[in-house]
Amino acid sequence: MPSHDPRVGRTVNGRYRLTERLGAGAMGVVYRAERSGSSRPLAMKFLHSQDDALMKRFELELAVASRLSHPHVVEIVDSGTFEGQTYMVMEFIAGHSLGELVRSTRLSAERATGITMQILAALDHVHTGGVVHRDLKPDNVVLLDGPDTDFVKLVDFGLAKIVRGQGEDEPKLTAVGMAMGTPSYMPPEQWTGGKIDRRTDLYSVGVILYQLVAGTKPFVGEGPLELLSLHVKAAPVPPRQVAGGSACSEELEGVILKALAKKPSQRWANAREFAAALAATPEGRACMPGLPASAVLRAEAGASVLPPRVRRERGRDEVEIAEHPRRTRSRHMAVAVGLTLAIVLGLVAVVSFGSSWLERVLR
Repeated sequence: MPSHDPRVGRTVNGRYRLTERLGAGAMGVVYRAERSGSSRPLAMKFLHSQDDALMKRFELELAVASRLSHPHVVEIVDSGTFEGQTYMVMEFIAGHSLGELVRSTRLSAERATGITMQILAALDHVHTGGVVHRDLKPDNVVLLDGPDTDFVKLVDFGLAKIVRGQGEDEPKLTAVGMAMGTPSYMPPEQWTGGKIDRRTDLYSVGVILYQLVAGTKPFVGEGPLELLSLHVKAAPVPPRQVAGGSACSEELEGVILKALAKKPSQRWANAREFAAALAATPEGRACMPGLPASAVLRAEAGASVLPPRVRRERGRDEVEIAEHPRRTRSRHMAVAVGLTLAIVLGLVAVVSFGSSWLERVLR
């Protein structure tokens, strides 16, 4: 960091006074700022350049921000240009990233579940707004500084996808066959150029929760090509085998493994269903009283809130999905109807065969 940044102390467009340089990243430089006539602290990000790719990401982040307003999503309040440089103004978050925390501390399964339920509350709002984040990872989850409980903010929508209906994204940031995201957290369809939807984000959340509980990521490779192969083909080792049976309950392990299914159709259908399954685990029941109200999602009518069970057979781990009682009753009724129909058809066949045999004997 420069000993003195010439922007510090200046007022941008007569509204924002830059008080401190906070740091720099791939896209730009971030400052702490104060708005004239207001004591609310803000953060202001200046882009490094007006490069086309950076500008597209910047415009996308602004487009996403216009759709979102949630306690667990960072708020973007303004944007503009100053002396030829594009800037974005956001709420100032006093805190640290989940990435920093996980690199220095082993979290309990209960705390990991509480943090994940807040991430899912943010995603429920994001997905309802027609947005897929596409770059969920611990470094894009910020925990506010506070005395007791964690409070999550989801940040960095620079790789997000705005969904139209079943949809296509706007604007396009990727060339055909080009994968964007953070390799360790990308699901198979993001690697292979498949359809991206909300279940893409839920896989990434599964990776994060696995990492928090097991102390390591589900797949660790030497480089992108090895990671590609692991995410597309390999089954994750269950967290309790990696970190011991005390790392988490079997119910929580089952929830995590379902989130990491290779096929999107086999994952949780949406953030609300994922959160409801977490809430039904021992860790979820333990952390629920301490969660902020903004993080408590109610299950949709008729949705299963039972966590999957992990069934161990012949040395393999298989996720057995606990069905909703209504679905189970429906399945039993269908089986009964099928058996009845089979019996009736069998009797008809016997009668028909008997009649033909008797006719031949009498002739």
